[in-house]
Amino acid sequence: MVTGLDYIGQGQLVSYNSPRVVNGETAVPHSWPWQVSLQGSYGSAYCGGTLVRDQWVVTAAHCAALIFIGTYGSDQVGLGMHDKTLPESSRQLIDVVAVYVHPQYDNPDRSHDVAMVKMATPAILNDQVSLACEAHEGWEFPPGMECVVTGWGVTVEGGNRGTNILQQAPLPLMSDQDCYDLYQQAGLDTTSDMQCAGGVGQGACNGDSGGPLNCYVNNRWYHMGIVSFGEANCDTEIASVFAKVSHLRNFIDSTIENFS
Repeated sequence: MVTGLDYIGQGQLVSYNSPRVVNGETAVPHSWPWQVSLQGSYGSAYCGGTLVRDQWVVTAAHCAALIFIGTYGSDQVGLGMHDKTLPESSRQLIDVVAVYVHPQYDNPDRSHDVAMVKMATPAILNDQVSLACEAHEGWEFPPGMECVVTGWGVTVEGGNRGTNILQQAPLPLMSDQDCYDLYQQAGLDTTSDMQCAGGVGQGACNGDSGGPLNCYVNNRWYHMGIVSFGEANCDTEIASVFAKVSHLRNFIDSTIENFS
C-alpha cells in the first residue's frame, strides 16, 4: 500500500551545470515533486507552492489575495508539472476550496508571509507528486549553506514573463544579521522569521512567490523557505527573502489539524 510516508522529501539529487527563478537552469523533470503551481481556472499561473499533505499546500500569504474561490469555478493547484505547455500524463489539477492566511501577516513588511491552501480532493501521491519534508520547528540553517529555489517565474533580470519549464537555482544562505543590514539600506526591517539567500547572480523573481527553498540535510530534502520578496527588478546581486518554515510550523500544523 502506498502511503504519504513513501513520498516525503524524496526528490532526485541534481547537479548544477551553469550559473544561469533568475539565471537558474532547467530542473530534471519531476525532481522536485512537491512543487506546485497556483493557477486560474483558465490555466494562467501566478504563484508557486509546496505540497505538504495530500490535501494541503503551503504558499505565501501575499499570494492568497490572488486566489479565487467561486460557485461556478475556482482557482486550481497544478501538481506533477514540469513543462506547462505539454499535456503531461503526470499532471493533476485540483480545485482550491479554502485559504488560510497567518493571522500576523503584515503586508507592507511581509512578516509571517505564509498561507495554507486546502484542495477539494487529496492528491494522488506517486513519483511525480509527493510531499515535502518540512523543516522542523526551531531549526536554523548555517550561513553559506547552499540550498535550491525552484519555480516557473521570470528567468532574466528586469523581465516580466515567467518560464514554461520548471527552473532551479542554488542559493547560499545569508546570516540573519547580514540580511537585516542589507535590507536596512532599503528601509525595510527583516525579522527572525525571514531568511535571505542568493545575491550571487541567481535568485527568485516574479511568479516564483510562494514556492519552496529546498535544503539537503541528512540525506533528505527539506522545505526550508517560502519565496517571499526581493529587489523590485529581480536584481540577482541582492539576496531574495524567504519566510522560514521552521518559524511557522505551529501555524502550518495547527491549520491542517483544525481544518482537515
